Amino acid sequence: MFDVSDTVVPSVIGDELYIAQEILYDAGLKIYVSGEEFDERISRNKIITQDPASGAKVKMNREVYVVVSKGSKVMALNIPDLKNKELKEATVIIEEFGLILGRITYTNHFTVPKDVVITQNPEPGNINSNSKKC
Repeated sequence: MFDVSDTVVPSVIGDELYIAQEILYDAGLKIYVSGEEFDERISRNKIITQDPASGAKVKMNREVYVVVSKGSKVMALNIPDLKNKELKEATVIIEEFGLILGRITYTNHFTVPKDVVITQNPEPGNINSNSKKC
């Protein structure tokens, strides 16, 4: 019967995936990507978690399960132009775009009718954002 040697699991948390593969291979271990998750702190393609943990004593050729970061959950949003739209229509447009109506500020204007959008924030166009508020 073959006796498989033991090895100590190195830490690969925070390492790029390709570097983690090399480190684990050099330790006589295999890597298995068990999932991907968004992470605000750890950039894309870096290891978030590993199992078994670093320092664990395991048999050679064992798989180390890792979760890889998909990076920050920043989305490119298309913001519609709501200027000169009535509030009711602007609200419908916001919902159709999958956005959320933010704070409304009212002001008196001598040429613009009541409940008509004068300005908006964010401005119309494409933006990168973590928020869906409009």
